[in-house]
Amino acid sequence: MTEYRRILLEGNVVDVVRSGDTLRAADGRVVGVDDAVHLAPVVPTKIIAVHLNYHSRVAEFGTTLP
Repeated sequence: MTEYRRILLEGNVVDVVRSGDTLRAADGRVVGVDDAVHLAPVVPTKIIAVHLNYHSRVAEFGTTLP
């Protein structure tokens, strides 16, 4: 089974394939697994935030509002 990873390579996000202890980019660049800056395996498409502006949420989370 092929293992894919996302890394930061020369300032760019690059999808690579793991081959033993190395990661290979589509353009042929190779970097060691331990030397790579690993990123999250997916790109989030939406971010959901919970606001503590309703009294029921404040009570649910057991916190206080400033």
